[in-house]
Amino acid sequence: MTRLHSFLITVLATCAIFTSNAQALPDPDVTMLPYPQSLTHSEGVFCVDGATFNYDKELDKASIKAIKQFAARFGAKAKKAGDLQKGGFNFLLDSALETEAYTLDINTDKVIVKAGSHEGVFYAIQTLKQLLPAEVYGKTPVGKDWALNCMSVSDRPRYGYRGLNVDVCRHFYGVDQIKKFIYLMAVYKLNRLHLHLTDDQGWRIEIKKYPKLTKVGAYREGTQIGKDFNNHDGKRYGGYYTQKDLKEIIQYAQEHCITVIPEIDLPGHMVAALASYPEMGCTGGPYSVWTQWGVSEKVLCPAKNATWTFLKDVLAEVAALFPSEYIHIGGDECPVKEWEKCPDCQAMIKELGLTSDKESSAERKLQYHVMKEIQAYLKTKGKKVIGWQEIFKSNLDEGGVIMSWTSRSVGVRAAKAGTDVIMAPSFSCYLDCRQSNNTDEPLSCGSNGNRPVTVKNCYDLDPSTGIPADKQKHILGTEICLWTEYISTPEHLEYMLLPRMAAFSEVGWTELENKSLDRLKTALKEQHFHIYEILNFNYRSALDF
Repeated sequence: MTRLHSFLITVLATCAIFTSNAQALPDPDVTMLPYPQSLTHSEGVFCVDGATFNYDKELDKASIKAIKQFAARFGAKAKKAGDLQKGGFNFLLDSALETEAYTLDINTDKVIVKAGSHEGVFYAIQTLKQLLPAEVYGKTPVGKDWALNCMSVSDRPRYGYRGLNVDVCRHFYGVDQIKKFIYLMAVYKLNRLHLHLTDDQGWRIEIKKYPKLTKVGAYREGTQIGKDFNNHDGKRYGGYYTQKDLKEIIQYAQEHCITVIPEIDLPGHMVAALASYPEMGCTGGPYSVWTQWGVSEKVLCPAKNATWTFLKDVLAEVAALFPSEYIHIGGDECPVKEWEKCPDCQAMIKELGLTSDKESSAERKLQYHVMKEIQAYLKTKGKKVIGWQEIFKSNLDEGGVIMSWTSRSVGVRAAKAGTDVIMAPSFSCYLDCRQSNNTDEPLSCGSNGNRPVTVKNCYDLDPSTGIPADKQKHILGTEICLWTEYISTPEHLEYMLLPRMAAFSEVGWTELENKSLDRLKTALKEQHFHIYEILNFNYRSALDF
């Protein structure tokens, strides 16, 4: 007899309310993703039907709201309670716990949740939901004939930064779709939504001081057809978020313990901005929003006063809009050919005393200068910077973070040198790459050398490999990236995300000794695919990884 079957017998014996229609209990050893740090089983079950929901009066408003929303799933109301209530869920404040940590004790007569913050309460609720039938994710009240296996859970994340990057420039996704992603991120305890808001192919954020950015820069006159870089469909395409839209996204994300990090990619990937304000370019234009994929050689001219005024004005509005302590400033894939020919740039290089050496050209050093100046400006706005790995040589001041993307190697070097790092290596984290070598996979990017990024590739990533113990504190976490050149519909985007996001959740949360690819497969098949269906997410159902 399996342990799951014995639990069912216990349920039938313990809960008089159970009927022949009672649903099987999810097996906690396989259904929870990400898997907790510690789980200890005990005998019996807690009957959910008719349970009360009680919370410590010392908990903050955000925690209480989350508890009330959880109670509403069972047609119940949460209330304050000064002591532990039998037959109920009891949410208690424990200030000794770390910000994202929680403990969970399920007994036959009560459930005790302890947390020191909103995040801990929220994550405990996500765990409880995964211990129940997938119908708990539906829209109507549930819980009749349900129970929870008795156990104790002590949990916290391995890394503080667990991110998803969504490129909304190549293809735009509206507020409702972004909210849908935020909800799914919360299921898997991801806590950073990185929005790639500007690029050659579109500018997606309203900047009130520069209205042409959305009037002109948010729209292109066509989109590349497949992988034919010489042709586009000639159809006007675009869209953008108003600042009101972004405030709505930010608030919804905060309710789900997620911080939204905006990216203003500079000084390359800026053709949409140049099309709007050509005076910021080395040649003065004309420019048009790019209709093809790839990286344009047309970049901002750092020798123009208009460029610096623009960047400071834009970043000031962004800093005021987003509560995040970080702003992502890009810094990747910046061609410098125009700077080599631009007399103003060459004069600036001479004035700064920049010279070429074996490692970097004078023009590349000009880019490093730009990134360092932007970091200094954002510091005056109370913000820190994240940039792609190319900014590592900018000698950023303390607090600057690099995102290692072509491989892990730059991140390893940076961490050893004392720079904070977020690991996002393409071979594990670029979800624009196909999920297998099957011929029926949809069109995808070749940013990973045309190799697939399988669930296993994603799952096997260890962000701290090769980092000395005394330097591992510089690995802040990890991030998956959804670049959208070839992903034009929400259904396709969801397919590329799932189930790889589920696998990735354990990279950022679960200790290595608790990971198991076999357990992951079982969890997907027995619980999580059903969750996706209830939440109306498209996903790849094959378990060929």
